[in-house]
Amino acid sequence: DDDYTDGSTNYTGEYASAKLTWQPSPSHSIFGNYMIDPIDIPDLYAYIGYNNRTQSADNLREQGGNAFIAEWTGVMSDSVFLTFKYNKKEAPLNNIPNTIDTNYYTWANGGLYFGGSTSEYYTNRNHDIYAGTFTKFLDTASGSHELKAGLEYYDIALDRYSESYPSNTYIRMDGGLDDLDLWYDKYEYTDEGRRGWNNTTQNSVVLYLQDSWRVNANLTLNLGLRFESLQDKANTGEAILDFGWGDRIQPRLGFAYDLNGSNIHGSIGRYH
Repeated sequence: DDDYTDGSTNYTGEYASAKLTWQPSPSHSIFGNYMIDPIDIPDLYAYIGYNNRTQSADNLREQGGNAFIAEWTGVMSDSVFLTFKYNKKEAPLNNIPNTIDTNYYTWANGGLYFGGSTSEYYTNRNHDIYAGTFTKFLDTASGSHELKAGLEYYDIALDRYSESYPSNTYIRMDGGLDDLDLWYDKYEYTDEGRRGWNNTTQNSVVLYLQDSWRVNANLTLNLGLRFESLQDKANTGEAILDFGWGDRIQPRLGFAYDLNGSNIHGSIGRYH
């Protein structure tokens, strides 16, 4: 009784944001921003153009999430200021079966799918970023400098649960409508074979130093050096990627030259 979809569907999205800027004193300012963008897409396969499965064999897609940014800036003197920023983002991505307790069927020769859903998929994708900078302006006999040092910490987590045939039964039918006999293969999956949640993490620390050196009225040099440490951990807690401070050293060099109103510039650097 369940009709095949016509390859079209609608989705609902919610978008909202709030921003706050506060200057409690002439030397200190605080900025905050909060955003949400959850989206629900019913009948996901119909939405992306498939019309060979019934609604019961389709999925609801949940995506989007929320993000929060907070930043503090402090002017410590005429030539020194500090900043600290915190950024949090939560962006789950879920494919929820329309039907779980019904066997999943596929008619191989006809390329049709009906009954229960093919799969289910859930993720928690969380990012936490902490960043601070120190900036100093300096005038010397060899030109003016904007010196900056920064420290960043990234804490990224991906929790994922993915299973095929959540009804635990997959029935593949062969043959055609004109065949006298329509035979099938039946596959059954047990809960013991399910993998469950897979939790992976990535943590990295970044330190960078840079100097925007205005040599004279025409020439500016941009000098920088960036260090990174990074560790990825698998579901078992074992580090599958482990880079120390000496493994990811990244020098940067750039210049800009004002030639009678025309600007000549270039740069070279190493990136990971």
